[in-house]
Amino acid sequence: MSLTADQLHEQIQELLREYATTTQAALRNELSWTKNLKNNIDVVVNNGTLSLEAPEYSIFVEYGRSPGKQPPLNVIYSWCQSKNIPTSAAYPIAKKIGEEGLPAHPFMYIFEENVENLDSAIGDLIQDAIINDVENN
Repeated sequence: MSLTADQLHEQIQELLREYATTTQAALRNELSWTKNLKNNIDVVVNNGTLSLEAPEYSIFVEYGRSPGKQPPLNVIYSWCQSKNIPTSAAYPIAKKIGEEGLPAHPFMYIFEENVENLDSAIGDLIQDAIINDVENN
């Protein structure tokens, strides 16, 4: 029995939802050391695509920060508040980050690898549907 276009579409959507769920779980597991990023990273299915939604600062987690310029003090101040660190520590922390930078903690590779696997899985699904259709007609 061959699949209708709607059935194939629904199978692809289900595959996208599965990958979104497993990818988000893997990302959150990798980011277990940073509560805010862990809780604010999402893998979303929208119009047949998988996308990664993360806070703006996640780029600094992924690639680190070179020494040279201090981060905005208000950002460090907010971070101190979220960690129950005295806000008087915000300036010394920002100064140290400016002097030494921050190391990279790559995590986006998880999303990229899963998207590559998803592309392959969708290709297999479509190929199977075509072969099944040819064999049954």
